[in-house]
Amino acid sequence: MHARRGVVLQLVFKLVRFRGRTTVHFIIRATIPNSAGNKLVKGDMQATFDKIMADVKPEHVFFSVDRGQRTVYMVVNLQNSADMVRVAEPLWLALEAEVECIPTMTAEEFGAAGASIAQVVSKY
Repeated sequence: MHARRGVVLQLVFKLVRFRGRTTVHFIIRATIPNSAGNKLVKGDMQATFDKIMADVKPEHVFFSVDRGQRTVYMVVNLQNSADMVRVAEPLWLALEAEVECIPTMTAEEFGAAGASIAQVVSKY
């Protein structure tokens, strides 16, 4: 499953470059296990998050609870699939988080995709 996800992300980046864009928007969901989150809260949580945010450079960050665990949602722009290392590693190492990278598009980009959607619908 993870290998297939990597192939899909590589295809997403190739398609973006083909269309003339240089970045892909992603929503990053980092779910922090309760034991790691408890250690974080009892330690220097703000310093840890400041360091992570300085490295990840998200456009937006939201803190929430998902399925009973502390969860961070970030909107990031990546230049290529190698940038996922810059985003995911700090979350794994500092937070022991489960990290998901979800490719997204803006409303404008979704509107521009209309012709592609029509072609797929007619084919399938």
